[in-house]
Amino acid sequence: MSTTPSNDPVEWLKQLVACPSVNPRGGPIDAPPFGEARLNKMLADTLQHWGADIEFQEPLPGRTNLIARFAGRDTDRSLMLECHSDTVSVEGMTIDPFIPRIRDGRLYGRGASDTKGAMAAMLAALAEILENGEKPPTTVYLVASCNEEQGATGSRALMESGFRSDAAIVGEPTGLRIVDTHKGAVRFELDVIGRAAHSSDPSQGINAISQAAQIIRCIDGPLAAEIAHHGHPRLGPAVISVGVIRGGSQVNVIPDHCTLEIDRRLLPGETAETATAQLRQHLDEVAAGNPLLEYQLTQTQYYPALESDPHSAFGEMVQKTVRTITGNAVFDAAPWGSDAGAFHAAGIPVFVFGPGSIRQAHSADEFIELNAVHTAAKVYADLIRRFR
Repeated sequence: MSTTPSNDPVEWLKQLVACPSVNPRGGPIDAPPFGEARLNKMLADTLQHWGADIEFQEPLPGRTNLIARFAGRDTDRSLMLECHSDTVSVEGMTIDPFIPRIRDGRLYGRGASDTKGAMAAMLAALAEILENGEKPPTTVYLVASCNEEQGATGSRALMESGFRSDAAIVGEPTGLRIVDTHKGAVRFELDVIGRAAHSSDPSQGINAISQAAQIIRCIDGPLAAEIAHHGHPRLGPAVISVGVIRGGSQVNVIPDHCTLEIDRRLLPGETAETATAQLRQHLDEVAAGNPLLEYQLTQTQYYPALESDPHSAFGEMVQKTVRTITGNAVFDAAPWGSDAGAFHAAGIPVFVFGPGSIRQAHSADEFIELNAVHTAAKVYADLIRRFR
């Protein structure tokens, strides 16, 4: 990356997309395209030349959060601009994921929309503020966090470290709308333990897949119905689903194991603890009626929900800024989750805003409209100037 501040977000976006940072999903990170460390180091080398104080955190082995601090004229107040640096897998993509190509006003490549478009706009905004050698009005933190795509580990670790700012903007593809409310999520692995036997006499074993089927019927039936009674005026009902099932070793062996991966979407006010207790209650009811059922439940991921106040001082500032640049400022609620939930849970006023469409995130031909990236850069720069 250039060590000279440039306020062209498209040039930043090209460089970001060309630096793979695929989430390894628990796999090895010692070779491209996996892991965030290469991208975060590239950012750090650039931002340090711009005058930033650089700090790395390592929430997971070899996987880093980058915290770049630009001291403001007022060092008692601070604004955080945050994006996650990991992307989803490139499996099944119909374009070259790491060669950014521009066509018809769009840039194509993995991460272009989710969420390197927002990151590029933040870099361009900072460059514009710094290009005359001036300090921002207040201290600005540019944070690139790890493992957002598999549990928001980086943002939660950042809060657990004691880091705080007076307000935050999280970059995600919101279509230039201001997201003040979104769902959270808690995810589980549920291991069902059976007993292997020859398939010629199933009575000698305990079929873990059949046992798991009873659990699935409970999750899709009474548990889903109970959860659906909890609604939110803007987000609708809470939901639960089984997304992955793995079990058995070969067709002529009664399976002694089966694993389910469960996704539970949270509404504001719900926590991982309350959702886990509700799930365990239903599992225990199934087990009470089936003495052969043995299971182990493990929480694997957690994204706190978000419900910020659009009428707060910071909310009104964000709305005014977006309206000034775009002519319109719409608050929105989203069914997905983001790092903003972790910041909100720690007491930081936060909103989610960025270029791109969530429909393009994770897609086979991911792209972003470049005019939206330019607009987002203007919004971020104006927000830095306004924040007090």
